[in-house]
Amino acid sequence: MKTRIFTLLIMLFAVVWNAMADEITGMTLTISHNHGEFFEVSFPAKGWDNLDLTDESSTSIRIKKIEVQTSGTVGGVCFNATMYKTEEGLRPDDEWRTFKLMPDGDKWVLDFGDEAPDLIDSEMKSSPRTFQFFVQARDGSGNDIYYNNGGQDYKVLFVKGSGSQSSNGIKNVTLTIRHNGGQAFSQSFPAEGWQELVLEERTTSLIIEKVEVEADESASDVEFYGTMYSTSSGGPSGNEWRSFLLENRGDGNWVLDMGEGIELVESKWLTENKTKTFQFYVKAQDASNNDIYYNNGGEDYKVTFSTGESSGSDAKIQFVGDNAATIVLRADNDEWTYTFDGNGNRYPDYQPGQVNSLSIEQFSVRFSRADGVDVNDVSLQYKLYEKGHADEAGWNRLDAMSYDYQSGNVVECSANKVNFNVTNGLETGKEYVLEVMFQVVVSNGDYFFLGKDREGGKFRFSRSGGAQTEGIRSFSLTIECDGEVFTESFPAEGWQVRVIDGQTSSIKIWSVEIESSESMSYAGFCSTIYDTEDLWQHDDGAWDWVNVEYQGKGIWSTKWQEGKELIESEWIGQDKTKTFEFFAQTGDANGNAYYYANGIGGGGYYNNYKVTFSTGGGDDAIGFTPASLNTNGAVYNLAGQRVGKDYKGIVVDAGKKVLRK
Repeated sequence: MKTRIFTLLIMLFAVVWNAMADEITGMTLTISHNHGEFFEVSFPAKGWDNLDLTDESSTSIRIKKIEVQTSGTVGGVCFNATMYKTEEGLRPDDEWRTFKLMPDGDKWVLDFGDEAPDLIDSEMKSSPRTFQFFVQARDGSGNDIYYNNGGQDYKVLFVKGSGSQSSNGIKNVTLTIRHNGGQAFSQSFPAEGWQELVLEERTTSLIIEKVEVEADESASDVEFYGTMYSTSSGGPSGNEWRSFLLENRGDGNWVLDMGEGIELVESKWLTENKTKTFQFYVKAQDASNNDIYYNNGGEDYKVTFSTGESSGSDAKIQFVGDNAATIVLRADNDEWTYTFDGNGNRYPDYQPGQVNSLSIEQFSVRFSRADGVDVNDVSLQYKLYEKGHADEAGWNRLDAMSYDYQSGNVVECSANKVNFNVTNGLETGKEYVLEVMFQVVVSNGDYFFLGKDREGGKFRFSRSGGAQTEGIRSFSLTIECDGEVFTESFPAEGWQVRVIDGQTSSIKIWSVEIESSESMSYAGFCSTIYDTEDLWQHDDGAWDWVNVEYQGKGIWSTKWQEGKELIESEWIGQDKTKTFEFFAQTGDANGNAYYYANGIGGGGYYNNYKVTFSTGGGDDAIGFTPASLNTNGAVYNLAGQRVGKDYKGIVVDAGKKVLRK
């Protein structure tokens, strides 16, 4: 009886022990073959046949994730692998690599993500290879345990080549694409088996920014071919193909960088409800100068999309009128309001030029919607990039915060107090572009844009990082004040407002001189005069612009034969106190404006040079005493004439009136 009870206890203990055994119960790899989609492969503990991929050449075998299932108290799980030439077999000196896995519930995981390693590299020759691997761990007692196909390990057999077209020489094709103004993304195309891509949502924009081809180093003359046709026609005619030659970047990499990209959607299609197919392939030459193709197994690659309903009387959204949208930018201390009409044209076309700080202060967009159309969101889309590097920037958004539904299905959306500074972190001395467009999304997911890919949406500027010195290096005026002629130079900042003591009957500007960088294409002198007590209460029409003539080597100058008189005759005797305010400006052929004023970095009239004077004409008039003469020890009489140390009477010494006896 005792023996039977003991036997039953042993059997029960064995059942419990088996249920809680420390063991590896399974393994799964997430892999991709020949640049196809990633898929999972599970490996049994034994009886697994070698995965033989030698029937077709392989260009890529990537491992994205390793997962190992365990039970009990298994720890220290590692994935061990090696690679060798199949014909030579596994040799003692073949290197094994070990990868540690991390616990994740009842699994152990190693996730490579986007850094998924490729078993095939450019250095590998085309001889058949074997990838061999197993899993090792420790049980609760610290003993090694294995998961290795019943002691034989797992094997993948393959031959490096160029995919299904073994003599092709082209390994992979990748396009960088931007759809409907969204973020640019990269799409790789396999050598065959790629399904035609049908874009379900209405397409207002489809841009190809870059084409990249990976090929054997023996390949040459790599070209990208594309065509567009009405889907209903069934295919292109022979003369509609466009070809683009790619640049060889070395090591078998060929690139076609299209900068801001090629737009596949023509604007006229947006009103015509078109269904289009974009078809493309890649062509090159092999080492024997034979034509080779990469074209989805001979069928080419296709993308089909539909356009329509962007304008017209039955349009879902219409941007109409001369005031369809506005954006307010602050350039240093000046605010500029820009208006966009229904076609995306901008007014004014003035560029910010050189600034210390440039920010988006507010924006608004106004449109009408068809009956039954609901608006999901409205935003200002923007991207910022260094001049010539538009392809490196992605679109961002600033959302409208206020929605005003007006009569006649008109909607006006806006965002105030945005205060978004785009110059933070930018380098000084470089040219940048702030590109904007307005986006409206309706309930069915359709996108509508105002100002997309239009010149009016591009604001060009440079970061000054301090005083305005980049475009203009020096600025001076030759002035006559009550008969005294002198030249006054104006520094980029720190210049004090000049107050002419006494009454002045005549102030003439004889010449303007500007020294600039030689890249400037124009220069001007801008000035105004107003009653000082009004504190600059004047409008833009009060400013007088004078073109300054180019003399060569960055020197600009303009002279007036009889002088430019600043004091009108009727002011004499009226005891008027006036302020003469002015600045200089240059610009380049790209539309960038550069201001030179008293510490200002961008457009506007906030801190220009100022001279204040009183009209009349009495015996106490002292003239416009130049700053350069106030610091050299010279002394002047009330007529502005230099006098010696023996002169008796009222003199001007260091800018102050002094009575000498």
